[in-house]
Amino acid sequence: GEELMLDDIIADKKAFIEVIKNRLDDEYPNLSNLNDPNKVIKKQVKNDQLCWTLTNNGINILFNVYELASYAEGAQSIDIYFDDEPELFTGDYQNLPEAYAVELYSSDVSYVDLDGDGVRDEISIMPDYETVDDYSYLNALDFDINGKYTVKKVEGDNPTITLMHMGDNENYIYVDLTTDNDYHLLYIYEIYNNKLRQVMKGNTDYALGAEVDEDDNNYEDNIYSNIKVPITNPHNFRLFRRFQILSTSNGYMDYTVGSNGKPEPLNNLYVLTNDIELTLLQDLTLNAFDIETLEEGEEKTFEKGDKIKVVMTDAKDTIVFEDDDDNYYSVKAKLNHGNYVSKINDIKIEKLFDGMMFAG
Repeated sequence: GEELMLDDIIADKKAFIEVIKNRLDDEYPNLSNLNDPNKVIKKQVKNDQLCWTLTNNGINILFNVYELASYAEGAQSIDIYFDDEPELFTGDYQNLPEAYAVELYSSDVSYVDLDGDGVRDEISIMPDYETVDDYSYLNALDFDINGKYTVKKVEGDNPTITLMHMGDNENYIYVDLTTDNDYHLLYIYEIYNNKLRQVMKGNTDYALGAEVDEDDNNYEDNIYSNIKVPITNPHNFRLFRRFQILSTSNGYMDYTVGSNGKPEPLNNLYVLTNDIELTLLQDLTLNAFDIETLEEGEEKTFEKGDKIKVVMTDAKDTIVFEDDDDNYYSVKAKLNHGNYVSKINDIKIEKLFDGMMFAG
C-alpha cells in the first residue's frame, strides 16, 4: 500500500512533541534519561526518524534501547489515542477498519477495546523465566486481561506478540518466539471471556521474522540482519518459513486470519528471500512457468555451466527457478517435510548443482 509519513497523520507537530514528552514522564517517571528526551524527540520528528505505528485507536511510538535510556531499562513504548488528543491528528486516519492488528509488548500494559463497548480493555503480559544451571530461559507467558489471569507454557525466547482484532469480541493473539538455529515457533490463542484458549501450539511453519544476510546473502561474510514485518492488517500480512531447498533460505507468503484464528494463505508460492544462484554440473530440463496461474509451458534444457536462481516453492512438490532474463521455470520434486529435496529428475542434487550452501 501507500507509504504514510508522519505529516499525513499529525496536524500539529509542536503539540505532538510536547504530548510525547508528557507521556514519557507519566509512564516512565524513573527513566535515567541517558539522552535528553526533548532533543531526541525533536530531532527524530524533524528528520522523520521517529519509530511509530498507526494503530486502530491512535499512534504507538517506540524508543529503542539506548535512544533515551540505558540497556537495562530496555525500550520505551507509549500510545497516544485519537479520543484523548483529537486536535493532534488529521481527520483522514481517525476512522480505521473494524479489523486491525497491533503489537503487544511483554512486561508492559496495552489498552485496546476488545468488545466494541467504547472502553479500552487492559492487557498485561509478563514473561516467566526459569533458571537452570545459571541459565535463564523463558518458561511461560502470564497474561492478565482485565484482571483475569492465564498462564501459557511456551518454548523459545524473544517473544513478538500481536493482537489480531477481527471484530467485536473476536480477538486472537499471535506469539512468535525464536528457537535454536534461527527457527521460530508461532503460538496462537483466542481471547474468550478475558482469558486465553489455545488455537495452535508452537508451529515452525510460520514466523513473524526471519534472518537474512545483509551482503547479497553471501554466507561467507556472516553479516546478518533480522527481518520483522509488523502486522497491521489481519486480512493481509506476511509470515516467514525456513527452507533447506538447494540451500538454506527463508521464504515468505501472505496470509489472512481464518475463521478459526489460524493463518490461511493468500498466495500459492513462498518467495525465497536469500539470493541462491547455482551453477549446473550437467544439463537440466525445466518447464516454463507462470507464477500467477501456476501453469507450465514448454520445456527448456539448460546446459552444464549455466547459472540459475532458486526463487520460489509451494512447499509441496514444486521448485521455481529464474534465469538471467527474468524468466521463470519449474520442476516437480519430492519435498521432504515441505522444505528439503534430495533428488531432481531422479538425480542427486549434489551431482546437479554447484554453489549450494546449507547452514549447520
